[in-house]
Amino acid sequence: MRKIALINTFCNNDERLVILSNNLLKLKEKGIDSLVYSPIPLPKSISLLADYVIISKENPIINWPEKGMTAWLRHPPHNIQTTLIHPDYGWASFYQYKKLMEFGVTLNYDQYFPFIYDLNFDSEVLRTFDISPPKLFFPSPKAQTSKVGATFMSLSKESIEKLIPLFTKDNYLTHSKNAIAEKFIEYLCDFIEGDISSHTVQDDIHELKDFSFTLSPPDLEFDFFIHTIDKMGFYFYNLPNIPIEVEITIGDNSFKHIVSDTIFWPKVDFPLDPQVTLKHNSTIINLSDYFKSSNPMKYKLDNYNI
Repeated sequence: MRKIALINTFCNNDERLVILSNNLLKLKEKGIDSLVYSPIPLPKSISLLADYVIISKENPIINWPEKGMTAWLRHPPHNIQTTLIHPDYGWASFYQYKKLMEFGVTLNYDQYFPFIYDLNFDSEVLRTFDISPPKLFFPSPKAQTSKVGATFMSLSKESIEKLIPLFTKDNYLTHSKNAIAEKFIEYLCDFIEGDISSHTVQDDIHELKDFSFTLSPPDLEFDFFIHTIDKMGFYFYNLPNIPIEVEITIGDNSFKHIVSDTIFWPKVDFPLDPQVTLKHNSTIINLSDYFKSSNPMKYKLDNYNI
């Protein structure tokens, strides 16, 4: 049986390249060929280890409002919620799988193993390489609200051929709407009546994001957050027990505001790429970049008391 790994990558530092290199060596020990996809250049050493390499500038990241990845924090007792909206990388990752499968199927292998480059080759992964189930999906700790994740799959050529037409952006947006990206993989699994392993696979890169919900510099005596979607807003919290006055300048408009535990919505139109500053005593903070239309990060405020 001819077997090939379809490896989804974004190796932008030495640590990731070492992990990819080590996994390619392990595949060689198992007699499994490899096809690597990367949206950024890879060193020659990787090209020599892999059997096939696709380098493509295509990296279709989706921005808000089409879709975003959110992290939020609720501020009791006032029920104000601050939300960070990041670009959505789910479709960019699944697009790699789409291209890997499309090219991989032309190579006419019998068995395919799509996986993320930093997959931990534990005993169950190694056993799966040996027994080659035709349509096996695995849970992932990164996809707790989905039955399966995108970290590792075991698929026959027949299964690959059934899945390729389903890899469309519209399908991704439909099945991950108001949900995590891995719900799309769950849809693929259900479509081909895939089997789901009881084993949760792991990856070696653990990107625990430390989300910051304040835009205040360390020496400011309070915290604040902003709203950059459809209108402009400011929320101040962790306030000292003395009155605090700030001056917010938006273009030619200036607002002096005594801060409180509510959202301040300046009565001003939201111009394109406004010049925005916040002043407190002698501290002046330029917020213009946060409000630029070209900024892929968005900031959102909600008052759940309303």
